[in-house]
Amino acid sequence: MEASFSRRKLVDPARMRELMQRSDLRGAIQLGSHFGTIAVCGTALWMTWGSWWAVPVFMVHGVLINFLYAGQHELSHETVFKTKWLNEAFGRLIGFLMIFPRDFDKVQHWAHHQHTQNWDKDGEFVREPYTLRSYLLWFWGPTYWYTRALRIFRFCKGEVIEPYIRDADSAKVIREGRIHAALYALIAVVSLAAGS
Repeated sequence: MEASFSRRKLVDPARMRELMQRSDLRGAIQLGSHFGTIAVCGTALWMTWGSWWAVPVFMVHGVLINFLYAGQHELSHETVFKTKWLNEAFGRLIGFLMIFPRDFDKVQHWAHHQHTQNWDKDGEFVREPYTLRSYLLWFWGPTYWYTRALRIFRFCKGEVIEPYIRDADSAKVIREGRIHAALYALIAVVSLAAGS
């Protein structure tokens, strides 16, 4: 489909600057409310586990966790908190929770902004085009989570195959992948020791 999309009522530049003001307080409220909602939903899931009520709660919980990436995206752009290190710290936390390391995400997303819609260079499109089967496997999660875990394993072995990751950034994403893997292993050991 060839079409042109335009918008005639653009946001006034002065209003845009007003909306783009970074604030530690607003950032804390936004991020805190998201994590708080996940905690409330997680508690509801724990309380309903084993009943059919857990099914819709589980779905809502999954959506809330998945939408953490929206926060990671803004934290990577450093548009959440006025204090720079808060953007980095919470971006790293969310990246860890999502098995999507922050430094890798920043490199991939920068490539997306530099080469938007160029399937050979856009960090978010460097893959084979979807078939119905591959899209459904991605949509429902098996290949989505598999590729995230596999990327961490590759980085642990020092393998960087993404064409948009420059040599200068390879060491950074490898180090970050190894840190993530070590922390995931620590969680697994503590969980086994605690019998959880």
